[in-house]
Amino acid sequence: MKAIIAISFCIPLLFIISCQDNRSPALDVANKAKAEQMADSIIAKAESDAAKEIGKTATWSYMQDTDRMTSKIAEFAELRATDELDLGFPYEGSVPYIVLRYKRGAVDALFQVTKGQLHHAYDDPASISVRFDSAKAERYLCDEPSDGSSNAYFIRAKTKFIGKLKKAKKVWIETEFFESGLKVMEFNTAGLNWNH
Repeated sequence: MKAIIAISFCIPLLFIISCQDNRSPALDVANKAKAEQMADSIIAKAESDAAKEIGKTATWSYMQDTDRMTSKIAEFAELRATDELDLGFPYEGSVPYIVLRYKRGAVDALFQVTKGQLHHAYDDPASISVRFDSAKAERYLCDEPSDGSSNAYFIRAKTKFIGKLKKAKKVWIETEFFESGLKVMEFNTAGLNWNH
């Protein structure tokens, strides 16, 4: 809704500037550039605010897909974080997710981001720190995806993780990102319906 209001503000602004007297072509170009920059800024702010509102009210979403090799149903549950991450160019607006997957008789628990590179020291295994509600934070060792992608971790102690996830209302995950350091992400985890 905020994005629509912002866009409806920008359109008249651009129209007014484009209809002005063309007394000086250089001034006209400068005014149009300023107006376009202002419009882009307003739209970007509105989109960012809308994304934050979506994150704060995010709930678990559930999907099913047919495994083409086995013809069996694969099931997924995913939850986005309350806020986007600012990881710097070119990873602005990255969205963290907790993903649960049941496929070919196996359950997986993943932490992933839409943009960015998860990072850990070469002599240290991949891991995340997780805090469930008011409990003390715990370290969970992780595996990296077999395809070599750097935006997801598979949590090794998945049964323990999912068991605690089902009881928690809020979860915080902390991990390190390439050239961005440690980041803490918050998830509203209440209401998980997962029977695997």
